Amino acid sequence: MNEQRKLLSINIGIIISFILVKFLLRPFVLRHEFPELYMIFVLSYPNFCEAVARTLVVTYLMLIVNNRLFDQKKRIKKSFIYGAAVIYQGFMLFFRRLKFIIWVEKMFMTPMMFCFRFLD
Repeated sequence: MNEQRKLLSINIGIIISFILVKFLLRPFVLRHEFPELYMIFVLSYPNFCEAVARTLVVTYLMLIVNNRLFDQKKRIKKSFIYGAAVIYQGFMLFFRRLKFIIWVEKMFMTPMMFCFRFLD
């Protein structure tokens, strides 16, 4: 139960930093044309926070299921749960991106068609 509270408090901190960067810092940096490094940070950090928050939520849910369904002797090791949550989120992200690429190709054109379009 202590680990679940720790994950929840980390997740709340990440969500707060996400809100601060996305809605306060990002508009300020983009409006005042800071150096490119700052612009890359404020544009990338919300995506990073979203990925970490999702992974923590999946880990939290897996820990709850592990604690509620299995008795003390049959529980899955926490290190396995952490690894499984990260791998699961990696697969979900990969297939979401792949689905988007396939949708773009169906709706518009293939990457080769896009390249040859500018050569004509």
